[in-house]
Amino acid sequence: MSSTIMEDAVYLLNSLLLGEDPTVEDFILLVGTCVAFIAFILWCCFPVAPKDSPGYRRADPSYIN
Repeated sequence: MSSTIMEDAVYLLNSLLLGEDPTVEDFILLVGTCVAFIAFILWCCFPVAPKDSPGYRRADPSYIN
């Protein structure tokens, strides 16, 4: 039975962290954590600026002073 590098890495990570054979739930949790981490990094590096739409008005700076 041959396994891929990803399967070997997941098995090694789970065996180090949990000390037991990995289950399907462990794999799903690991994939979800990786996706969330990548999404967080992308969100930090490329923030979405609000678009100037007709319904969106910025505060007038002269009004604030």
